[in-house]
Amino acid sequence: MLEYLSSSNAIRIGDSFCGVFPQGVFIIDGQEVSIEAQYPLQFKDLDSLKIRKAVPPQLLHYIDEDGEIIPASEGEDAKNEERTYGGIYPDIATEIRVRENLKRFSNYKRVTSEPGYEFVPYKMKVLGTAEDTGSEFIESAIQSGSLNFGGSGVYKVHIRRIVADVVSQYEHLDVSVGGKYNMSKWKEKSPSVVDPRGLQVGEQPLFNRDEAEKFDFAFAQFRYEFELAKAQELEQKVRQVFNDAFFRIENQTALDDPIAVLDVYNRVSNAIWYVRKIEAKRNSEVEKNFAIKELEDIKKQLQPLVDDQNRPV
Repeated sequence: MLEYLSSSNAIRIGDSFCGVFPQGVFIIDGQEVSIEAQYPLQFKDLDSLKIRKAVPPQLLHYIDEDGEIIPASEGEDAKNEERTYGGIYPDIATEIRVRENLKRFSNYKRVTSEPGYEFVPYKMKVLGTAEDTGSEFIESAIQSGSLNFGGSGVYKVHIRRIVADVVSQYEHLDVSVGGKYNMSKWKEKSPSVVDPRGLQVGEQPLFNRDEAEKFDFAFAQFRYEFELAKAQELEQKVRQVFNDAFFRIENQTALDDPIAVLDVYNRVSNAIWYVRKIEAKRNSEVEKNFAIKELEDIKKQLQPLVDDQNRPV
């Protein structure tokens, strides 16, 4: 993986970074480090990196023919006066005076400071992240030994594998793809090559044409993202599309029963309460938020039915 990194580039690995430093002396995580040749190092603090730069000798003062010390500022004033006129003088006397004043400093001895160095901020460009994606359906290019998928993105979301995972939760239904592949045959065929637009439960299509067009993103074989959060968000959107569709078909008969409606409404309300109590880790915060949103949406869809049942006759 590191052979893809060039000088001054880094990748994030968990809470730290791995970057390639050129030859030089650096301050890395508060320590002075001398690097003899371009070399990758792991470090934690990206913003505190510094590199040592040479500081050229500085003019301190002049010494004239009599050994007198002449301040460096006088020499600078003489140069500035000449620049002010820009070679065009008001009269010959002024030109002679300015030129003679500047010329005398060329005869003086220059006294300078010793050459030194200073540490200045060093910028390292972070190209991507090698952290665990938190999902078996999201592939990281960096974990595969590359920086990206041909420039398309850093993360590859295997959408049809996600769909297959959702569908497997509804194997108790008569699920098939266009009536041709049932669940067992679909798995044998490989979910990645079967277009889920043709999914149906019994004789009923899972999506009508308008829905298939609206949710086009959920039928691709895979998609790429440059940010992990967006890849995780895409996975949750795909899951939501198919779970909503199966929920609608599975419960369309049950929801004709007022008791079933109220029962589903109460169970969704309880589920929202429990999900909000979950202490989500960083990699699962997106999933938690989407779970809450999905449940809230279902609750809103059920609310009119519950209100109708509670309305006095």
